[in-house]
Amino acid sequence: MELVHRLYPDISYVYDTKMAEFHGQTMQIFEPEWDWMLKDGHIKHLHVNDYGGGIMDWSDLRVLPIGKGHVDFDKFFVKLAEYGYEGDYTVESTAFGKDGVVDTVMLNRCFKRIREYIK
Repeated sequence: MELVHRLYPDISYVYDTKMAEFHGQTMQIFEPEWDWMLKDGHIKHLHVNDYGGGIMDWSDLRVLPIGKGHVDFDKFFVKLAEYGYEGDYTVESTAFGKDGVVDTVMLNRCFKRIREYIK
């Protein structure tokens, strides 16, 4: 990443909470080796969703609503606030059942939780 940054100093990134958890790296973004991405404003977008499988568990790579998997969003957003993140967010959550009905209650719970974190 540092090589890419040196070659393209204006590059920006999307941080995906599910994929970070999939790799067992959710909180690494706050470690000194990586936090330059936040400190210098290179992370412009957060793709927020949960993950319930183990590390590199390809058989369980489904999207889960926020709070239904292993991502410690409380800890993540407390740390994120310390860096003053002001970028964008996307909330990904499978919101429809096999019958095609959209679960708006669950979606609104996800949005409410994110809003509480970023007040």
